[in-house]
Amino acid sequence: MLTPTFSSDLHRECFMRANVLTSVGYGSRVPCMEYRSADFHTDVRFLPIIFRGLVIRSLRMPARMLVICCGLLLISFLAGCGSSPIKQPPPPLSSVFVAYVANGSDNNISGYTINKQTGALTGIGGAATSAGTGPFSIAVTSSGKYVYVANAGSNNVSGYSTNADANALTPVPGSPFAVGSDPAGIATDHSGKFLFVPNYQSSDISVFQINASNGGLTPVPGSPFSSATEVIDIAVNPTGTFVYAAGQGGTLSAYSLDQQTGVLSEIGGSPFVGGPEPSSVQITPSGNFLYVTNETTDTTYEFALDATTGAASMIGSTPAVNGAARGAAIDPSGRFLYVSDAPNGNVVGYQIDSNSGSLSQIAAGPFATGQIPFSMAFDPTGKFVYVACQGGGVFAYAFDSSTGNLTPLSGSPFPTGNAPLWIATAKLR
Repeated sequence: MLTPTFSSDLHRECFMRANVLTSVGYGSRVPCMEYRSADFHTDVRFLPIIFRGLVIRSLRMPARMLVICCGLLLISFLAGCGSSPIKQPPPPLSSVFVAYVANGSDNNISGYTINKQTGALTGIGGAATSAGTGPFSIAVTSSGKYVYVANAGSNNVSGYSTNADANALTPVPGSPFAVGSDPAGIATDHSGKFLFVPNYQSSDISVFQINASNGGLTPVPGSPFSSATEVIDIAVNPTGTFVYAAGQGGTLSAYSLDQQTGVLSEIGGSPFVGGPEPSSVQITPSGNFLYVTNETTDTTYEFALDATTGAASMIGSTPAVNGAARGAAIDPSGRFLYVSDAPNGNVVGYQIDSNSGSLSQIAAGPFATGQIPFSMAFDPTGKFVYVACQGGGVFAYAFDSSTGNLTPLSGSPFPTGNAPLWIATAKLR
C-alpha cells in the first residue's frame, strides 16, 4: 500500500481528476487501490497503464509539472474518443482576368482570358458569342458580372452575364434592348447600377437601370435624354455624380446623375466647347480631369472638372503626332494618357500633370500597332495595354508605370474576328 504525500492542494486535486477521467473513459467506476489518505483511497493496480504511471510519478512531482502532465493526459484522452479532424474551408478561388472584343463585321464578341504574369490573351473555348448587327462598343460592370454591347447597325444593346470560370457569355433576360438610332459609345457607372448609351443619329442618350440579380435593363424615367448634337462617346465620373457626352460640332454636354433614379439633368453652362469631331471621352481616376480626342483636328482637348457643380473648364489642347486621334485610355494610376493615331497605325503616350491636368508627350514612342488602332484598354491591374485595330488583331504591350514606355508582348498581335472595333477588360472574381 502506498501513502503519498501531497505537496499542495493543487497536487491533490490533479491526482483526483486523473481518477475521475479514468472512470469516465472506461464507462464504469474504477476501483481504487487500498491506499490510506485523509482525503481518498485508491488502488493504482487497477488503473490503465497510461494513468498508472502518471499517478505513481505524480506522487514525486512538483505541482507545476503535475499540471502540465494532467493537461497532456486530457488531450490524449480526448483525441482517442473518436473525434474527427476539423474540416478546413477550401482556399479562395483566384481572380480571373478577361478581355472582350467587338468584331464589327462578324456581328459577334470574342472572349479571352488574360495571363496575369505575361499578359498573353487566350481565346475562350468555343465559337464567338453572337451580338446584334454592327457591334461597336462594350461596357462591363465593375463587378464583372455583366457585359453590354452597343450594336450600331440594329439600334439595340445586347446584354450578357458572365461566369466565374470565364467560359461563356449568357444573354440576360430581355436581351437585346432597344435604344436610339446608331448607338456609339457605352458606359456604366462605377457602382454598376446604370447603363448609358449615346445615340449618334438620334442625338440623345438612352439610360437604363441594371437589375443586380439578372442583368436585365429597364429604361429610367425620362429616357432617352436629349443632347445638343450627335453624341459619339460618353463617360461617368468616378463618384457617379456627373455624366459627360461628347458630340459633333465641338460640344461636351454635362449632366448631373440622380444616383437613385438614374435621371439625367443638364447642368448650368452645358454644353461646353470642345473639339469639332470628338471620338473618345476619358476621365482620370481622381475625377479631376477629362480628355476628349478629336479626329479631324488630330487634337486632344483637356478639361478640369468641378467636383461640386460638374462644370468642365478647358485647360488647353495637345496635337497628335502626324495623325488623327481616335481611341484613348488612361492608366489606373491616372499618370498617363494614351491616344491612338488611326491613319499612321501607332499609339502616342502623354504624361498627365497631376496639378494642372495638362499633357506632355513622353520620351518613348510612338508605339507601332496594326492598321487603324480604334480603341484601347488596360488590364485590371494596370500592367498591360491592349489595342484593338480595325484592320485585325489585338496588339498588346507591357506598361512601364515609371516612364510610360510600352513594350510589345510575346505573341502579339492576338487573333480576333473581322474589324475588331472595341476592347474591354474585366476582373470576374
